[in-house]
Amino acid sequence: MTGSALLISSDKTHVQYTGAFLAAVGVFPTTPLITAWVGNNLSGSLKRGVGFGMVVGFANFGGIVAAFIYRSVDSPRFIEGHTIFLSMLSVSFVLTALMMSYYKWENSRRDARDAERGLTADTYTPEMKLEQQHEGDDATFWRYTI
Repeated sequence: MTGSALLISSDKTHVQYTGAFLAAVGVFPTTPLITAWVGNNLSGSLKRGVGFGMVVGFANFGGIVAAFIYRSVDSPRFIEGHTIFLSMLSVSFVLTALMMSYYKWENSRRDARDAERGLTADTYTPEMKLEQQHEGDDATFWRYTI
């Protein structure tokens, strides 16, 4: 986000290079992080496969959108494109924070439910997990990765 803000706010070449570097360093690592997060938080092969497909699909959709928001008439600064990009990053940041909050809340709710039954993550036997393996993330032992 800092890189995008630098690209928008300055017309000095060295500041824009710094902004481009920070934007790339900040954005490109998110793809493997999001992919890992989706893989860890979707249980069941079908749900996980669809989730991975959606991540890849939306990532590719971003490339299509970029072709229309970074127009040649806006060169050389592309302020409109950078502003839209920064807005999308901000929305992603808020949605990530909301998902993390939900996952934390849901894990706490499941821990409290298990505590009432006298269970902890360590007390689930392999047999108990095998019995619930087809329930996916509805299984009582399932916890989300935050």
